[in-house]
Amino acid sequence: AVVSTQSTGAMVKCHTGYRDLHPRCHEYRTKIADYSKYPDIPHNCTTVSWEYANETNNWGNCFSMNKDEEFRYITANNVPDFYMNLYCPIGVGFGYCSKQEIDQGSCMFPNLTCGEDNGPGSMKYGDVWVPFKGLYKIPLKGNPTRGDRPGDMYDAKSVGGEKNIGPSTGVAINGIGIQGPNDAGDVSIDESGIQLTCGGHVTPP
Repeated sequence: AVVSTQSTGAMVKCHTGYRDLHPRCHEYRTKIADYSKYPDIPHNCTTVSWEYANETNNWGNCFSMNKDEEFRYITANNVPDFYMNLYCPIGVGFGYCSKQEIDQGSCMFPNLTCGEDNGPGSMKYGDVWVPFKGLYKIPLKGNPTRGDRPGDMYDAKSVGGEKNIGPSTGVAINGIGIQGPNDAGDVSIDESGIQLTCGGHVTPP
């Protein structure tokens, strides 16, 4: 059986790509025990906008890391360190949900159209990133031979880790959260029909 600190209900929702009006996998966000262990990033890292991101400011990306004897402590704004095109998952003028999500009744925003004003990050020709401060505490040395494996891929608590973004399973060296299959609705990229051109974070197929 998979070892997890979460309830069976929370595991099922996160691992099956369940969607509601809350952030995905919110039960997997952990308490941050000591904020002083996390490095600071400049204040403008959480206010930078896509329109003003370019190579002179590292495309808006901010990332900083501290280490102690056991863990890495990472602070990032989850903005990629490269140019990122405006993006609509299905196309400008279309919605945001795959056919599978619509058929399952799990589309939480069936009346939104990409390319219209849907709030922060939405523009005429698609959506763009919005910075969000992410905190990650990750063991320096992993141990896949632990006696309590296999473990829940989203569960940071079981290895002493911390995170404030529920579906993240790790973080890349540029500070972008690595998210599991929940991000694609618990189906592969090919099966879901989602074009893998956003580049904002890694979604394993």
